Amino acid sequence: MAKATDGLRVEEVKHALREWMVRNYRPGESLPGDRVLSRQFGVSNITIAKAMQFLSVEGLVERRPRSGTYLRDWRAESPVALVTGIDILHRSASGFLRQMVATLRNLLHDASIPQELFIGHSDPGKYCSHDELSVDFFNAVEKSALRAVILAGVIPKGPWLGKLNTANIPVFGLNSDVQYGVFSTSGDAIRRAVRHLYSQGRRRFAILTPADRCKAEIPEGESRHITPNGTVALAHFDEVLTELGLEKRREWFGVTDYAGVAGAGWEETRDLWIARPHEHPDVLIVTDEGLLHNAAVALTEMNVDVPSELHVVTHMSAGITHRLLFPVSRFEVDFAAHANALVNMLKTVLSGKQPPCAHIELPAHLVMLEGGHTRHAGKPPITASRKP
Repeated sequence: MAKATDGLRVEEVKHALREWMVRNYRPGESLPGDRVLSRQFGVSNITIAKAMQFLSVEGLVERRPRSGTYLRDWRAESPVALVTGIDILHRSASGFLRQMVATLRNLLHDASIPQELFIGHSDPGKYCSHDELSVDFFNAVEKSALRAVILAGVIPKGPWLGKLNTANIPVFGLNSDVQYGVFSTSGDAIRRAVRHLYSQGRRRFAILTPADRCKAEIPEGESRHITPNGTVALAHFDEVLTELGLEKRREWFGVTDYAGVAGAGWEETRDLWIARPHEHPDVLIVTDEGLLHNAAVALTEMNVDVPSELHVVTHMSAGITHRLLFPVSRFEVDFAAHANALVNMLKTVLSGKQPPCAHIELPAHLVMLEGGHTRHAGKPPITASRKP
């Protein structure tokens, strides 16, 4: 029993030492001796010696006879972690996310940057929660055994994020809530699409967007949290309707399950269409490409004439082939452009420099359907924001 307690004590001291050294010392610097550390941490010399031995084996410190202990430049030998919370091997996983991860891996390989992929076990029907990330990733975070972290399909929240910050391990991702981000929102494209269709005589606009399914069951009376991109989409949609003086029919603001949930969007599309028996929307904006199939099935079953009776505008990933039941307008997001911008930013940071801007927005590319054919509406300028 005493041995087990001693072992637990050494493990606790080891974690405390790691955080303290990473936060206060730079690679190559000499660390205090064991006696000094034993007084500082209030434990015996033997406990400190055992903890330091473990840290030496893990590659964090170097014990030099008759010289002392030094913090090693462990990051130079550590991989860049590519972390996705959603199981991208699942058959319903987002094509955008799957292609993004594959492209990032190829770009890191081409740049000779060591990498390690950590795949979580959240199914595509919900955003991942903290405990659905890879256990191996948590272990790497505990050891500070990472050079940098790239998050793909992960909401940057949880104690692991604080540990990365403490260890000065840079965090990159596909949103504006990380230290370095490259992201895209559909807001501006929705505004431009609504204005364009308004000029073509359309006046009755509806929207379908996904909600976050983090909770297995949502208590009665509690509203679902709309996905980050969905929140932006609804805000822009609401504002452009106000700008054009159009009536906001709340029954035409549809919120459905996240795209990976079986049948997501089918019932909500039917509800949008039949909400007013004598008046139907003439435009439907679908903010997630994963919802389009079920929405299209619902419209086809109701014999809705698309695009004459109802013009559908949907989010799509550029370069990914889709089998569509009818022609649609689309706002495209280029996963390759996102991956390239992210890796270029990563290379700048790993070289010891700071990028000109810590966050880059790559707006969606609007492609409008006219006369049965699509017309490219031009690419808006790239937006850089928030210097590091």
